[in-house]
Amino acid sequence: MIELSSVWLSGYAVFTACLLPVLFLHRLFLKYGISLRFSIAAQKALSLSMLLVPFLIFLASQQRAPQIGEISQAQPHLPAATNAGKASLPSHPAGAALGRVQESVADVFIPFVELIFLCTMAGLLLFVARIFLQERNLRRWQKGVFERVEPGISLYQSSAITVPFSIGVWNRRVFLPQSLQGQELDVIKSHEINHCRLRHHLWSLLEACQTHVFWFNPLTHALRKTGNTLREMECDEFSVKSIERFTYLTVLLETAESYATRGMLPIRGQGWNHLEEMKMRISHIMDEKKKKWAAAWIASFALATLLAVCGTFYLANRIDSVTEDSILKEIRSQYAEATRAVPAIEFEKLPLHFVKALVLHEDQAFFDHNGISQKGIARATGRNFLSVLSGGTFLREGGSTITQQLAKQFLSERERSIHRKIQEYKVTRVLEAHFSKQEILTMYLNMAYFGNQTVGLAKAAQFYFHTDYDQLSVEQSAMLIPFLDAPSKFNMIANADAAKQRMANLLAKLHSTN
Repeated sequence: MIELSSVWLSGYAVFTACLLPVLFLHRLFLKYGISLRFSIAAQKALSLSMLLVPFLIFLASQQRAPQIGEISQAQPHLPAATNAGKASLPSHPAGAALGRVQESVADVFIPFVELIFLCTMAGLLLFVARIFLQERNLRRWQKGVFERVEPGISLYQSSAITVPFSIGVWNRRVFLPQSLQGQELDVIKSHEINHCRLRHHLWSLLEACQTHVFWFNPLTHALRKTGNTLREMECDEFSVKSIERFTYLTVLLETAESYATRGMLPIRGQGWNHLEEMKMRISHIMDEKKKKWAAAWIASFALATLLAVCGTFYLANRIDSVTEDSILKEIRSQYAEATRAVPAIEFEKLPLHFVKALVLHEDQAFFDHNGISQKGIARATGRNFLSVLSGGTFLREGGSTITQQLAKQFLSERERSIHRKIQEYKVTRVLEAHFSKQEILTMYLNMAYFGNQTVGLAKAAQFYFHTDYDQLSVEQSAMLIPFLDAPSKFNMIANADAAKQRMANLLAKLHSTN
């Protein structure tokens, strides 16, 4: 449990740090009155992210161990182990000194993690308790003058109420002081009813939950403050459609002055007497916006968001020396286990035309990149985006290189997910750092599945063509390599016509490059 909490806290800290520039730009957007609609959409997206992402990080951290699964789980078609150590690689254990450092850090870090976890649980309990306490107080005020404004919205006036406010997600209610009369009553009543119509209370409830659960994070409180202002500005915009703008502004300023001179603090979220928020509201009501820089601000916000996402992904992919040694040890162990009963190949004996066809078909930049293809990622991102627009799934394509395909063999998680992609990138980086391109290709071909329970190129050459892998012809290579895309679907036994067509396509590519 302590290890799980530590991983969660680390991920949450990375997420918060990367989100900081986005929140800063978001506040500038609001301050200079640039696109209220955009600011509201950004606020809701950020609020949901601040509330949900920590729980997603928690779920992902539950699945982090083991990072590299058993090969028997990842590839159930592998044969039983025999001839131990045939293709094994030398082990590389982590240093004992690093373990001692890790233990000393844990002695300080574990109590801190326990405290944060307890505070989070206490904040959630406090939020629930305050909801019930608030409902009990509201029942006392509901004994005043009652009026059904419209279906789903009730209005109450009582001498016990000192500050106008509205509340409720499903049972929407407006509470007004009995002292309000005439024009002031009409304006404030319209304002609070618009809060109910705009469903601001669900939005406010989510942000209140966020600040209670993650109360130790100052960014959640800053975000809730911005949300309060945006809700008021949106309500102002709707209210002035039915009330003369100058009249509405007059009542707004008189009410704020009245609260300030009497030393009264309205309930949180009303935003009546905070000077900076009041200036923003007045500027919005008077329509004094600086729209000419809107495009530049929106571009800056998009860039900051992109940098935050990339920064989070980059920091999540960082590998410390202990983790790197652990992954490397697992790679060596799992590779030895997987190739015990599989005839191993030697890279020097591979026909040159086979290597050329494999790289051309699977990863044309294999010998140039460091395991991750930026072009492949960009292409996959575009196709995933189009897939979402057409109603499909997001992780439809991954832009995998040969090294990434090899890395997948060492992962137990089979379903497409962000967590699996991060683990795949980590294993890819370790493979590229500790093995040559020739070694990676050799490992890849020794572990590749070619359909019909055939694992490894040596066994596939014997099974399909009754020949050794170093005797494969150009045509046989062009027939065999496309099996890697969908070995159970495209092999010559399952679908001879598709296999021949794909062979012809690959031969055409080979001839065009000569």
